[in-house]
Amino acid sequence: MILGLVCLTAFKSCARSLSSSSTSSAHESSEQVNSAEVSAAKMGSQWPLTVDHGWVSCERGGDTLVFTDDSGKKWGINGFAISQYGSIDPIVASNGSNSTDGGPNKKPLAPLFDLAQSLCK
Repeated sequence: MILGLVCLTAFKSCARSLSSSSTSSAHESSEQVNSAEVSAAKMGSQWPLTVDHGWVSCERGGDTLVFTDDSGKKWGINGFAISQYGSIDPIVASNGSNSTDGGPNKKPLAPLFDLAQSLCK
C-alpha cells in the first residue's frame, strides 16, 4: 500500500510535468480536446500497456478519459469513455502474477488515468 502511494505520488509530479510540457489542443467534432503524449520510454516501470506509445486525453468537458494508440484507435480509460470507445483492457499489460481465477493480473491504470484527468483542468 505504501509503495503504491509512493509510486503514485512520484508519478503525479511527472504527470504534471508531462502535461505542462506536451499538452496540446485538438478539435474533435468541434470541441476542444486536451491531450498529452505518453510512452513507455517516458514512464518506465509505471507504463501499464502492451503498446509503446500514444496519447491520453480529456474529452467532453472532463467526463471522458481516453488513450489513443499510434494507429489512431481510441480506448476508454474511464466508464464514459469505455461506453463510447470500448475498454482499454485488451492492451493493458500483465503485472507478472496470476489472479485467483488463473488469469493474469493487470498493471494499474492509475498513472494514465491521473494524467488524463489532469488535462481536464
